[in-house]
Amino acid sequence: MASLTDVPRHRLEAALGTPAKDLLQIRRCFPGGFAQAQHRHRQAYYNKEAGIKRIATETGAGQWGCAMSLAGQMFGLEVRVYMVKVSYDQKPYRRSMMQTWGGEVFASPSMETNTGRAALAADPDNQGSLGLAISEAVEDAATHDDTNYALGSVLNTCCCTRP
Repeated sequence: MASLTDVPRHRLEAALGTPAKDLLQIRRCFPGGFAQAQHRHRQAYYNKEAGIKRIATETGAGQWGCAMSLAGQMFGLEVRVYMVKVSYDQKPYRRSMMQTWGGEVFASPSMETNTGRAALAADPDNQGSLGLAISEAVEDAATHDDTNYALGSVLNTCCCTRP
């Protein structure tokens, strides 16, 4: 048998001598994040079907925020993303991807919520945390009737409900 590195991908099954189909994952081809691909679409779809107009969510390094911004664009939902401040500053390309797909992105802690304002009052140099970003997104959803909170891909799709 030839070395697998010498075999074109479309011939991988034959080279391995298996009836299995090649389901090779090329993650760099998924601009909104591969791990979130199915989850984001389900959350956006079910929220759209429920009549929700807007999604509030958090993101740490930006993958989930990118994923939801892309899904929001695909399903006609507004997306508001609270991104951990240190990542917001260090990863401008992820922020610009979210904005390109229609996401409104805020460094967390932000001045947009009571939670964010309180954190900044206590420490003006607060670099943020995922927990703080979650708190801001939940508060945003809880204070807007047309908004649901969408948690990242750590739970099942059924979690796209009002807080």
